[in-house]
Parts: sequence; structure tokens; C-alpha cells
Amino acid sequence: MSSSQSNQNQTIANHPQAGQGRPLPKKEGDLFKNLVKHYEGKQYKKAMKQADLILKKFPQHGETLAMKGLTLYYFSTARHEEAHSLVKSGLRNDMRSHVCWHVYGLLHRADRNYGEAIKCYKQALRIDKDNLQILRDLGLLQIQMRDLRGFVITRNSILSLKPTLQPNWLAFMLAKQLVGETEGALQVIDIYLDTLKNGGDSSSIELLERNYAPSELQLYKNGLLVSLGRWEDALAHLKDMEHCIVDRGTYWWNTSTCLFRLERYEDCLSTLNQLWERGMTEDYRLHAAYMCAVLQNKKKKEENDYDACRDWWPDNNSKKKQQQQATSSGAMDTPATTHVLTIDQCQILLDLYQKELLPKHPKSLAMQRIPLTLMLQIVWNNENDNKESSMKVNLSENLDQYMRKRLNKGVPSLAHDLSSLLLIKTKKSSNNEEKEESSRYERACDPVDVVRHSQYQQILQMLNEYLSNLEKHSQLTTTPTSADVAVIIDSQSKQQKEPPSTMFWTWFCRAGWYELAGQYSLALGDLDRCIDHTPTAVDVYELRARVSHKAGSLSQAVESIDKGRSLDLQDRYMNNQTTRYLLWNNDPATALERISLFLSAKEGAAIQTLYDMQCSWYELELAACLARQKQHSKALKQYAAVLSHFDDIHEDQFDFHSYCIRKVTLRAYADVLNWEDMLWNQAYYREAAEGTIRIYLHLHKNPPQQFIEPDYSGMTAAEKKRAKAIVRKQKKAAEKKKAAAAAVAAAAVAAASKKTDVNNIKNNNNNNHNAKKKLHPTEQDMDGEELLKKNALEECKKYSAILSKYAPSYLNTWLLQYDVSIHRGPNKSLMALQALFKARKLARGEQGEHPEVFSRTVDFCSRPILNDQPEVVKQVLQHQIPIILNHATSLSDYVNNQATKSSSSTTSLSMRIAIAQALAKYGDKTTQEAAKFLVQGGVEQVRGVTIEACRMALKTLMDWNVDDSLIREWKALAENQFPLLEEE
Repeated sequence: MSSSQSNQNQTIANHPQAGQGRPLPKKEGDLFKNLVKHYEGKQYKKAMKQADLILKKFPQHGETLAMKGLTLYYFSTARHEEAHSLVKSGLRNDMRSHVCWHVYGLLHRADRNYGEAIKCYKQALRIDKDNLQILRDLGLLQIQMRDLRGFVITRNSILSLKPTLQPNWLAFMLAKQLVGETEGALQVIDIYLDTLKNGGDSSSIELLERNYAPSELQLYKNGLLVSLGRWEDALAHLKDMEHCIVDRGTYWWNTSTCLFRLERYEDCLSTLNQLWERGMTEDYRLHAAYMCAVLQNKKKKEENDYDACRDWWPDNNSKKKQQQQATSSGAMDTPATTHVLTIDQCQILLDLYQKELLPKHPKSLAMQRIPLTLMLQIVWNNENDNKESSMKVNLSENLDQYMRKRLNKGVPSLAHDLSSLLLIKTKKSSNNEEKEESSRYERACDPVDVVRHSQYQQILQMLNEYLSNLEKHSQLTTTPTSADVAVIIDSQSKQQKEPPSTMFWTWFCRAGWYELAGQYSLALGDLDRCIDHTPTAVDVYELRARVSHKAGSLSQAVESIDKGRSLDLQDRYMNNQTTRYLLWNNDPATALERISLFLSAKEGAAIQTLYDMQCSWYELELAACLARQKQHSKALKQYAAVLSHFDDIHEDQFDFHSYCIRKVTLRAYADVLNWEDMLWNQAYYREAAEGTIRIYLHLHKNPPQQFIEPDYSGMTAAEKKRAKAIVRKQKKAAEKKKAAAAAVAAAAVAAASKKTDVNNIKNNNNNNHNAKKKLHPTEQDMDGEELLKKNALEECKKYSAILSKYAPSYLNTWLLQYDVSIHRGPNKSLMALQALFKARKLARGEQGEHPEVFSRTVDFCSRPILNDQPEVVKQVLQHQIPIILNHATSLSDYVNNQATKSSSSTTSLSMRIAIAQALAKYGDKTTQEAAKFLVQGGVEQVRGVTIEACRMALKTLMDWNVDDSLIREWKALAENQFPLLEEE
């Protein structure tokens, strides 16, 4: 035996328990410290060498094996399995080592397996309960997983161990607030600030000076006081801390909120004026607050019973109210645009805006725009009370000045701006008698409501007069509207004429106005005049594309938008719009060429670049395009890409848990946590999840058929020969396509394997030729074939559950939940019934039932759901079915009752189609009678008339094989409504 071997055996004999909780010798202990140091410095190659030196003498040392596995995980992406094996081996050799459990938790965290990582951290803390690093790592995972109670306990432990560090106090305070213990959070911050006054380290004492960090801390404390409704304390705190708050906008806004809640309305108004002096005149939230304060002040002085203006205050601290505003109110809404005000209320506000605010801020667009809505409400109130008023003339004059100024300047969005004047009164549905304060205004969106609106007719008449005057006199107006302005207009009319561009923008505005009313032929005529006048105006081509699309011609829309794009090749917006229209026109290849113009990606890497940029709108439009082309696997691939973006966004918050506490960005951090909690409620995620569910439901109902040999038994010899030739050709084409896809994948793998891991080169100063780069997500399963192999109903169940939990206020959530539940079998009937009731509640309104809800109600009641059900379930169904049928005696009576109600013009076209389909199948009418019911209702003065609804109606008629006269009549109605209508 050599001397070296004998020395090694002697070392092992002296340390027989090395690797089982016993310390290593000094030399190997120093090597282990260097191993940890190199790992933390991301010098993985050096760390591996240190680990190998230790394992050469102690091959079973658990902590070294674990650290080697963790280092190997980051060193090579191709050796993750080996890394897991090493860590598990180390843990088996040293189950009592907190280091092994900690490393195992870090490995799980790297795999995003946070639940298992938390278990490992807790096991490590059983061995070493005061380990700060493990406690910090555990706290990060608990806030990531929203284990808030556990997060409070962990942060309390860290604070007890290290009470001198500022982040520990702030994190514990935040944990208290997140679990709803706001008073406890206030106590924590007060104790901490007291310790700073009595002495602390230099970094903590800075929180008492005027700087960003103390400002954020004090504003955060003030937000806690406001959330508790302690308005006097919050106001006093703001005054005391004014010297250290640097965010003056938030300071004044919080002050105005406290003053309003304390009914100190005069002071509140002066505070809001301070914000306007700072240049925030275009913030409609401030205008809404100003109106509330003015009306409440008037109520307080005169003790009048005005509406509940206090409920209109835009309170940012009400999370529920924020969510409601996000779904129902626009960013430019004020009480004047959403609530029905009295004449006195409108007059008070109008006088303030015209006599006080507008003279101080003459350039403010909001100050110029809001008085028009107030005048409009006064005019409507006078008309309802049959009173004569000069306000109608004032409204016309002010509207005339407002429009002429913008037509002269050339404002493309003027028509959209004026559309906010098309308000219609609605009332909340209630069993009790409606009160005046329950009335609200909503913007008219349907062309039927727009055309009937008096303000639409007035503005259209003014535009027609402008065009007539421009053609005759090159002026917008030649007839003064009142004696006060007659001299001014007369003196200006003799000296100054409108530039030629005014005619152009007046045509453009009238075209946009016609678009709102669904008068597409007239809009296209004005846009053609605009093009003849100024063929280089990009805005015209965009509007023409939109109108052409609404008129039924996607091909003309694509031609117009692409021509507009070619006029300004540096306009990214027009390029994106062109891409969107091309995808709507089912031309993904050209769409990719267009969007690639603004990508710096190399040839063939545009899809990867779009994925890396998380360009969700493009992926969603492409997925919908592929779904329309029946390319379900590729569509699923695109939807999966969007869903993965949201997973990445959810994971990205992990980096901010410690950063935001350290930088004292507490308010922004709390907002991020609240936003992340509602992440799965975002529109893009909902669209991707809904698209995925619909495709999987389609695949469940229509599973893809495998290639089947035709039946040759009834064929002649010649027919059999031809059939076999066709089969051979089809098989050969399928094999060729499969081989080509495999070749592309193999080429991508080969190219990736040749690339060097740049990070390892920088960290280790050595090339790692053996490390293979992981394939890009877009290169993995490029056609989405693996997604087709998944269980369709299980995938539907997964995504419908997510939507039900995070997006319960959207109708589509419950419609899809019903579809999924009903296809999962009769044992899910109660779940389907629950979804149906929730959908009915969301869809309830003045226009009766929603067509999608009606169709599913008919579908549910037509199924033999009572068969083979437990007795308890059967009793529930028997009790609830009459309720969803509106207490009709049978399904046929329910359908007939709905048909009777739908005779009015308030019934949408989609609802009429659904009723006609139900009449033909379950009602007392034949298909011919149901077709007459559908066609004779017409499309004029009917709400909800869209190209999709007209095509659905035509498809229904053709499926029924009704008389050609009815089909021709329907086609004529549709073409009259949509002059450019193209066949699918």
C-alpha cells in the first residue's frame, strides 16, 4: 500500500462521521468555504473543482455532494437530472444537515417547484431554526405563493434575530398589512420610527430626512391611516410630514381626499386647485373629485337633498371600487358623463368652469370639453320639463366654436371626441321602484341608438352646413349665431378664409360620424373625397380600412391599410394595424413579413423575437387566424405562448420581493402584489384561455381521425387501382411532411449544440464546448402536435377553473364553464346549472336574455339530465329547472314565450337567431315558419346587427333547406346593411 493511500485511510479513520453532520478537516473545510464562495460568485467551474477535491477524500460527504449538484444545475442546462441525483445522494448521506435541506430547497426553487422548496426550507429550520439565510429564502417563497400567515411568522422571526436592520422592520410591517392587520402594521412602523428618533445607524437615520425613501415610508403610513378611515389622523400626519414628502402630487391628492371625507369642502377645492396649478388639468380623476366637492359644498350650505355625491369620489384605496371602475367606467368619465344631474347642479358646475377654471387654464382641453356635457344635461332636463331655455342656443354656439377650432387645426380624433356626447339614460334593474339617483348615462354604441340620438342629428347638420359654406365661401360659417359674435365673425370673414385642409378634415370628421351610425356608404364617399383632395394623408387610409371592414369587405380594408402604411414606412402603428388586418383576412404569411419590418431579428428568427418580446396581441390574432383555418395544433401553440408569458410575468415578481423592501418602494410594491393577484384576470390571458378551451372542446366533439384505408370491396378493379394510388400518394405526402418537420427540429438541435454557452465562458474563463443550449420555446414542438395529444377535457377543466376563480365577473367565463361541465358528463349537471345561473345574473339587463345564455338554457333543459342521478341531485334539479325556464310549464312554452317577447325592435339579431333555432327544434313551429320569423324581423332598426350575425342567420337558413325566396330576401337585407359584404 502506498503512503498516500495510507494517509487517506488514516484521515477517514480520524473522521469516521465526516458527511453525517460532523465537521470536515481544516483543509477540506477551507475547500468547502471556497466552493460556496465560487458558487455565490457564479464561478461554477472553479466551484466544481473544489467539490471534486473534497469528494476525492470524502466521497460520501453529503453537503459537498449537494453543493456540487446545485452548482452543476446552473453550470449545464443539459445535466439537470444529474444535478438532482447528486443533491438527493447528498441528502441521503446527511439527513441531519440543514445545508443539504437548504440546497435541496434551492434546487426546487430553481425548478419553480415552490411548494416542495418550502417543505425543504421548513425541514432545514427544524435543524437550525435561527438560520437567517434560510428564513429569508422561506419568506420570499411564502410571499410568492401568498402564504401570508406563514410570511408574517417568518418575518417576525427574522426581525427578532436582526432588529437593527431597516428591511426587516419594513417587511414585517408589510406582512401585517397583507394579512389585513392594518392596525398592527401601524404599530410596527410607529415603533420603528421611534427607534430612529432615539438613535440608529446612518442608513436608518436617513429615513428622517427629506429624500425619496422617507417620503415613500410616510406616504405608505398615510395610506394605512386612510384605509382605516382615520381621516383626521391622516390629515394631521400629512401636515406634520410635509417637510419630508417629495411626491407633491400624491401629497395634495391625499390631502384633498381627507378634507373631502371630513366635509371641509372649501379647503378640498383649494387643494385641488393646487394640483391644477401643477399642470394636472387633463386628469379627469381630479375633475370628478372637483365636481363632487362642489356639489357636496352646495348641499352643506343650503341643506339641499342632492344625490349621494360622496359615493362618486374617485377613492383609490377602495380595491373593489377600482375593479368596478375598470370594467364599467372609462378614464375620462366624470359625474357629468355617468350620472343624471339636476339643472341646478349642472348650472353650478357650468358657472365654475366657464367663469373661474377656464380663464385660469385656457389651454386645457378638459376645461374646454367638460362644459359641453354640462350644457347638454341642462338642455335635456329642460326638454323633459317642457321648459324654454337659452341654454340650447348656448350649447350650439359653444359646440360650434369647439368644432371649428379643431377642424381648422386638423384634429383626426374629433369625431371620436364628440361621440362622448351621445349619452343615453339607463336605469339599474331592481324589483323596487326606480329612483332618480339610480339613473345613469352610458355612451350610445349601437348604430340604432346613435341615429336616433338628437345630438347626432345636430352635429351632422352642423357638419353639412360647414361643408356647404366651405364650398361656397371657403369659410366654416357665414351666418352669426348671436348678436354678440356678429361683429367678430363679419370682420374676420372679410379678411380670412379657411385653408384648403379645413375642407379635408371636415369630410374626414363627417366620415367618422357616419361610421358611428352604421352609414358606411356615405362614410366611404367622404373618405374617397378626402383621398382625392390629399392622397398622402395616412389617417384617411386607416379610417377607410376600418369602415370597409365594418361594411363587409376585408380585402378592401387590407388594401387601404397597406396603402396607408406604404406612405409612411416608419410608422410602427400603421405597420401593426396592417399586420392585424392581414391576420383578420387569414393571410399569416404576409402578416409576418409586415411585422418583421420593425424587428431587428435575423432571417427566420422573427417568431422567436416576437415571443421574447411577449408580443401577445400578434400571437392572439395569429392563433385566431389559424383556428379559423382549422389548423388547431398551431393555434394551440400560439395560445400556449401567450399563457406562458403570463406564467413568466408571475415568476418575474420574485425578483422584486427583496428589492422593493430594500429600496423602500412600498406603495409601488403593494400595487404590484395587488396587480399580480389579478394577473389571470387580464384581457390577454382571458382571450388565450378562452381560445384554448374552445379548440379543445371542438377536438373533444370532433376528434381528429386517423388515416383509414377505404373500403375496396364494392369497387371495380380500375376504381380499386385509382383508390390505392391516391392512398399511396397521401401516405407519401404525410411521411414527407413528417420527415421535413423532423429535419427542421434536428437542424435546430444541431445548430444549438454548436453554440457556446456565453455565460459559462464569462464566469469560468473557459469554453464549454460540450454544453448544449436549450431549444427556444418556439422551436420545441413547432406545429403543436404534442398539444393535440393532451386530454382535451382535462385541459378545458384546468383553464375554466382558473377563469372561474380569477375572472368571475365576465360572462364568457361562465358560458365556457357550462360548456365544459356539460361535456364532462351527467355527474357535472349541478356544476353546469351553477354556471348557467351565474351567466344569467351577469347577462340580465333591459334587453332581456342574452342569446348565448338562452341557447345554453334550452340546451340544458333539453338533455335527459334527471336520469341516473342521486336522489338529492335529482331534487335540486327538479326545483331549479322551472326557475331557469322563468316558471314556464315546459321547454316548448319557454321558447314560445321568448318568441312572443322578441317581436319588438329591442331584441338583438343574435337573440332572434337563437330563438328561431329553438323554435324549429323545440317550439311549435316548422323550420319554414321559424325561417319566416327570422327573416321577417328584418335588420333595420334592430340592435346587434353585425356581419357575423348576418352570416350565422344565412347559414341557419341554408341548413334548414328553406325556400330560396327567403334566402334571397335575407341576402338582400344583409347587403343593404353592409354594402361591401363578401362571401366567406
